[in-house]
Amino acid sequence: MIALISASDESFFAGLSTVSSRADRAVDCMVEFLESLAAHSLAEIDQNTWRHAIAQTMAHEGSEDIGADIRGINKRLKMFIEKEVKNLKKLGKLPPDAKPTPLASMLFDFHRIIFIRLITSDDLPWNSYRAVLRKYVEAALHVKISPCGNE
Repeated sequence: MIALISASDESFFAGLSTVSSRADRAVDCMVEFLESLAAHSLAEIDQNTWRHAIAQTMAHEGSEDIGADIRGINKRLKMFIEKEVKNLKKLGKLPPDAKPTPLASMLFDFHRIIFIRLITSDDLPWNSYRAVLRKYVEAALHVKISPCGNE
């Protein structure tokens, strides 16, 4: 399973370019990236396999044989997010006092939590996943959250 996740991530990174210059707002950039990561992950690995993989990695995350591999995969994703947060800050899309390392960690953790909700639920539609993700990213980036339907 770790090999499947790793191969999926390699495939994702192979087709990835910077996201920080794609949209006017930092929130849009990060939501687009995290949505594309989730969509790619589900296209590469089916929901039932993800359920099993998440259960196994959570149960064995501290063990050296699984934990080190998962930490490596997660570290690479966090590093990419951190690089993009730095770019967003440099482009003036985030305030000068934004802290890229903790923001990247928070954004990754939000993605992970919401992705787990998405794969473990049979009745969480993609639009609901996207709405929750956007609210979490907006909160992380200290952006004013608009009322529903007023984006």
